[in-house]
Amino acid sequence: MPPLRVMTYNILEGARDRLDVVAAVVREADPDVLGVTEANGFDDAKRMKQVEAAFGMKGVLGRAASGFHGALFAKPPWQVESSGSEYYPFFHAARWA
Repeated sequence: MPPLRVMTYNILEGARDRLDVVAAVVREADPDVLGVTEANGFDDAKRMKQVEAAFGMKGVLGRAASGFHGALFAKPPWQVESSGSEYYPFFHAARWA
C-alpha cells in the first residue's frame, strides 16, 4: 500500500476571496487527506462544491456553532466513511472520522 499523505491547513475565514491561492497550495502539496480549519461558509452547498472542485477532493463538513467550521477532504480512492459530532467547548469544530 502506498503511503498516506495527510495535510492540515487553517485557511483563515474560509479563504473568502482567495480560494485560488489556497487551492494552489493544496494542489502543490498533493495530500490524500486534508483537514481544514476555519472552513467558514462551507455550510453553503454551492461553496462546498466549489471548494471540492478547486481541491480535487471530496469533503465532509464539521459544523461549529461559532461558524468556524472544520472540514475533512479526501482524494480518491480514499474516502470518509463516517464522522461524528462537534465536541464542546472547542471554538473551532472538532470532528472524528
